Amino acid sequence: MHQTFALVFNLIDESFSADPTGSDRLWILTHSVDLFVDLMGKADISQALLEYKGLGASVASILGFLGGGCEPEPAAKLLEMLVALCRAQGSGSGRGQHPAGGLLLATALADARQLPALLRWCHHSEGTNMPALRALEVLHLLVQAPQGGGRHTNGGEGDAVQTYFLGAATELCGRIQAAR
Repeated sequence: MHQTFALVFNLIDESFSADPTGSDRLWILTHSVDLFVDLMGKADISQALLEYKGLGASVASILGFLGGGCEPEPAAKLLEMLVALCRAQGSGSGRGQHPAGGLLLATALADARQLPALLRWCHHSEGTNMPALRALEVLHLLVQAPQGGGRHTNGGEGDAVQTYFLGAATELCGRIQAAR
C-alpha cells in the first residue's frame, strides 16, 4: 500500500512540474486524486495511509501547491483530496469518534503555516465556486477534529495546533480591519 501512496503523491508532484502541458497536468492530477479518494473509502487503506511515513511531506507539498498560486480547477481537486484525508479513519477512530486524518492535516497546516492559503480559497469567487466549497468543507472538518490531549506526528500537543488556528484567525481579522 505504501508504494501506491508514493505513486499517487509523486504523480501529483509531477502534475505541478514544468514538463506536462496544461491539459496533461490536469488529467494526471484528476486521476491521481480520484484514485486517492477511492482508496480512502476503505478503512484498512485509510489506516495504512495514516501510517505512511511520507504522508507529512506529501501533505506539506499539497499545501504548498495551494498556497503557490494554483489555478482554481487543480485547487478544487487538491482540496477534494484534503477532504478525503480529513475523513481518514485511524485505529481507534471508530463510530462516534473523530477521524485521525483531520488532526494530521491540522498539524500539517500549523507546521507549514498554510492556514492563510486555505482561507484565501474559502472566498475564491472567480469562475467556479468549487474551490471555495471544498476549502470550507476542509475547514469544517478541521474544526471537528479533536484538538487536545493526543500526540501528533510532530510530537506536539493538540493545544499547539488550536493555538495556531486561533492566532492565524486573529491575525487575519486584524488585516481585514486594517484594510477597511
